[in-house]
Amino acid sequence: FFSKMAARLAILIAIVLLATGADALCKCEDKDLPNAGNCSLKAHVCGCLKGTSYKYQATVSEKQHGKSAQSDWYGSPTTAGEIAALALFDKVLGPGDCSCQNFSYPVGKCVFRFDVCFMFNSTQALEQKALSYKAWATDTAHGRQAAVVQYADPKAAATAAATLLFKTYPDEQTLCGTAQPGLQPHHEQEVARLVML
Repeated sequence: FFSKMAARLAILIAIVLLATGADALCKCEDKDLPNAGNCSLKAHVCGCLKGTSYKYQATVSEKQHGKSAQSDWYGSPTTAGEIAALALFDKVLGPGDCSCQNFSYPVGKCVFRFDVCFMFNSTQALEQKALSYKAWATDTAHGRQAAVVQYADPKAAATAAATLLFKTYPDEQTLCGTAQPGLQPHHEQEVARLVML
């Protein structure tokens, strides 16, 4: 009698767990990751029984400011971690964060603030530690900003952001009192010299 009752109870529990997504059957782990540039990173990875298979979700956080990105559910903890790390560097971190350098530079009568940050174009680039760069150019006096992404060279990203700022705001040349729109060759050389990433 008791063995039949135990078997029925086990079947009932299995059905309830499957019906509710079985989130109660999860195991989570926290671990420190290798630093990426000036970024100190940690990961929180959970493996859960989802239906009839095990799935993993990861959150990768930058320790200094606590910014983080979370993956969806994947069949592998490595994939979940890579997707979360990719999102952190590509979508979350930006000016003022650990993956960035900033500096100011006079352009005519204006002062441009440049923020240049490293990122990764894909999980394959992340695995290979192949950096690419995103940059912002901000005319601090007029509150105007332009941004570019996925440049192979940080210097090219910075000058492209400034060029885009002049294209986006045609009166920027007049406001800054420059001879022609965009960065002049001597400005480009100086901006390139200041980029240290």
